[in-house]
Amino acid sequence: SIMADLSNLLENINVVDNILNNDKTASHTVPGGIETDASTTSDEAHGKENDHQSMNSDDEENYLKKIHPSSQSSSTHHAIASFNDLEYEHLKLLWTQEMACPELLPYDAECVDYHLSLLRQKEEEIDGHRQSLAASENDPTGMLESLSCSVERMECDRLRFVLTDLYRIRLQKIEKYPLNSINQVDRMGQEEVAYLQQYGQLIENHFHRSVLDHLPKRIWRNLDDPEMIDKPNLEQYVFCKVVNDVVIDERNKDDRQNQNQLDDIDDDNDEQNEHVAGSSLIGRYSTVRDHIMEGNIILLA
Repeated sequence: SIMADLSNLLENINVVDNILNNDKTASHTVPGGIETDASTTSDEAHGKENDHQSMNSDDEENYLKKIHPSSQSSSTHHAIASFNDLEYEHLKLLWTQEMACPELLPYDAECVDYHLSLLRQKEEEIDGHRQSLAASENDPTGMLESLSCSVERMECDRLRFVLTDLYRIRLQKIEKYPLNSINQVDRMGQEEVAYLQQYGQLIENHFHRSVLDHLPKRIWRNLDDPEMIDKPNLEQYVFCKVVNDVVIDERNKDDRQNQNQLDDIDDDNDEQNEHVAGSSLIGRYSTVRDHIMEGNIILLA
């Protein structure tokens, strides 16, 4: 029966295509309920459709201008219509960076909040369209719009997956290194800080009941010493791509610290290598950490 339904759907689509081809100047409705002329270009129709994705928020407009500084439009509607792919690529970059990084990266509240708002609004629009189309299942135009809603629903599912996995990776790092994460609250969102507090309280209560209450206080008071706290391995090797020309110090952490303590520093150190933009490299995370935070290097997952 599924193949039969698909066959009927394709026949209805062909009927609509024939109607549109025979009357190119006729007005019709594109997915999203926007009236447009048949001679309207696909770019204009796409821009009008995406106008429905506007958040009408100053914060989101500022975020769009930050992602695409060349945009001079004061309207969030046009910015979303023109640069939707750019914002999604920025979100995917945050996702892959977090996936490849051994430590917790700074939380980009503007990007995440923007896409969460966009996702909620788009899902509400899709649900509204489906309810309005439920009464016109036999209408060929309604069938075409129903197919468009299904495609848009898949796009929403794709966006939801990226956001969910981004949160999953970040929470996994928080759970793995809870004591170390206390010193990195400036890299977290408000929800993540609240989660860390609740999770830390549960862990503390569990350890007290199972172990610490049965030990002398003089022993477990030293558990908060830096040497006793689990931390991510910053010396692990990572794959990177150079965005801007950089000079990387290839020495390990101890060698760099010893060198900084010397009065006579050799500026022509063989361990400092220059990497041009566009090149790729494999190195210890600690040697490229500062460049990653500055945006000169990106991690490859």
